[in-house]
Amino acid sequence: MNLYAVSHAIWRRLPKGPRQAAYARLAALISPRPDPAAPRQATAPWIVAGVLRSPTGLGQAARLALEALKASGEPVFAADVTAALRQPLALPPIESPPLPEGPGTVILFGVPPTTGHALRAIGKRALAGKRVIGCWFWELERAPNFWKRDAKLLHEVVSTSQFGCAAIATTLGQPVRQIVHPLTAEPLPEITRASHVLPGHHFRVGFACDFGSTTARKNPLAVVAAFEKAFATKADTMLSLKVRDPSASPAVEAKLREVAQRLGPRFELVTGDLSREASLTWLANLDLYLSLHRSEGFGLPIAEAMRLGVPVAVTDWSAPTEFVDDSCGFPIPYSLIPVEDASGLYALPGARWADADVDAAADILRYIRRSPVALATRAVAARERIEELYNIERFLQQLRGDA
Repeated sequence: MNLYAVSHAIWRRLPKGPRQAAYARLAALISPRPDPAAPRQATAPWIVAGVLRSPTGLGQAARLALEALKASGEPVFAADVTAALRQPLALPPIESPPLPEGPGTVILFGVPPTTGHALRAIGKRALAGKRVIGCWFWELERAPNFWKRDAKLLHEVVSTSQFGCAAIATTLGQPVRQIVHPLTAEPLPEITRASHVLPGHHFRVGFACDFGSTTARKNPLAVVAAFEKAFATKADTMLSLKVRDPSASPAVEAKLREVAQRLGPRFELVTGDLSREASLTWLANLDLYLSLHRSEGFGLPIAEAMRLGVPVAVTDWSAPTEFVDDSCGFPIPYSLIPVEDASGLYALPGARWADADVDAAADILRYIRRSPVALATRAVAARERIEELYNIERFLQQLRGDA
């Protein structure tokens, strides 16, 4: 093993939080600084930068913004940094003309400590004269202190939820504006129940998560526990989990294999990177989307389910409370507990997050199963809520500073 391999192995063994802080310090030393001559307000031409070829929430956030700006009719360009940030190139390349020089706006979707690395990939010539906005995401009530270093590389930091804005502003000591996800920018494919082969007429509960986002926060085993408590003897019910990067948490993956043995055909584990259409088809074929997350910086799969007319039952804490209430969904009660996260990503002093009440969740699942009218009413309200809050017009107004 060479010296680089040994050094890299040692580096990877460090806790994620301290590792990210060290990375941020190094990246800030060699990254382009914001141009003081840049416009004071966001204006065209637009450059949307991010992991555009990644199937993650970060990638989808950038793609939504790109499509919304295209719909505005103003000049817009794409800067894909997926390869530069060493993320898998799971999606096809996005065609874009060369990045323009001169005034304009760059909106970079990501989270520290990758800001500096991404800016270097975009290049000084494209950044010169432009206002550079970082759209960041965070899941706890306060962001890590090392984020201050990345903020100095930008003219402005924004976030997509009020919860995220407050968390980041608390750390940075400066205002953070909200710029919503333009969810309506994505055309929905024609999806029917026949698009997906179902085993009979099961009541289908589902949850999607990326184990790379830490299983401690996403809390998939609580979803399993609530389902089993609610429907231990109900042969006409089914639980479907769509999991990306299951190897990131071998222990949880092993427990899900045990669940598969226990529930047999009533449990489905979908892994791998599905196409966008396949992911939406999976989501649309659920009767209920259940998320017992400990915290969310936005909750994109929840909002996507609602837009598809799929009812949702979710932990009643953090960003999803901004668009889920008992008129359009089924909030799950919780208690706040200290954060415990083996990955180190959320190991911040005094940090807390929600512990969803699994017994209450099971009661709500049983109620939903026997209340088709309530389910249908909330499904309609859910779709209307998303279209009202997360549309192209509102995104453009907030981006330009008009709202």
